[in-house]
Amino acid sequence: MFSRMDAHLAAKDELRRLLRRIAKRLGLNAAAIEIIGARSEIVTHGRSARICGPQTCADFVRILVQGAAKIVCRPERGKPFIVRFAAPGEFLCVPQPKKAAGYVIEIVAHDDVTLALLTRSHMLEAIAAMPVSGVGQLASWSFRAPTRLLFEKLLGRRLPLPARVAIELKDLARRFAWREDPGVVIDLDLSRQELADLTCASPARISDAMKKLRMQGLVDRLGRKIVVTDRLLEADHVGPRDEDD
Repeated sequence: MFSRMDAHLAAKDELRRLLRRIAKRLGLNAAAIEIIGARSEIVTHGRSARICGPQTCADFVRILVQGAAKIVCRPERGKPFIVRFAAPGEFLCVPQPKKAAGYVIEIVAHDDVTLALLTRSHMLEAIAAMPVSGVGQLASWSFRAPTRLLFEKLLGRRLPLPARVAIELKDLARRFAWREDPGVVIDLDLSRQELADLTCASPARISDAMKKLRMQGLVDRLGRKIVVTDRLLEADHVGPRDEDD
């Protein structure tokens, strides 16, 4: 029988595997990976659980090991929207909000998730074991600020909706997908409402945008999953910028 200890050890092994896979991009060396693996605490959250917000994310460094999480922006005025889905191997962080920011960012479990938690002192221990060149890479890639993601999202709102949907689906396809010719299947249970929240649109307009993309041969369906075709994966942009959205 698969015990709780077995699950804990399996999650630690998966954490090390994820870190080795992305080590070159993050600037991690073998010593830092071993410290993170040994010092981290494994925790789980159920679907839709709040993982952290501005007042709690600074306590620990959180690394997503299994499942998917949503980075959600909650403005003082207007509806909340999804800034991005986080995938396994990503570091989850939320900035302390400025008084005049007008919004807060929090991280919510999309489905059942497993996280590795590190105290700040243990993370500093891992950083101390890294070469100097790797520290800059780690700061640049793993702690990509949600505020930067939010800025990119707001810039993208000027694009027609089909183009916004295509951009988000390409991003998801790079991080949550398996190959299914002639494209990839996004391995994420994504509702129409969530796709609307991801693109700052209504569910009805999302249906129209998806129809346009399917007619262009850019997306398809495999059961309840979205298929992103090679044509979209290889495209620089979708449709003219002045297309009605």
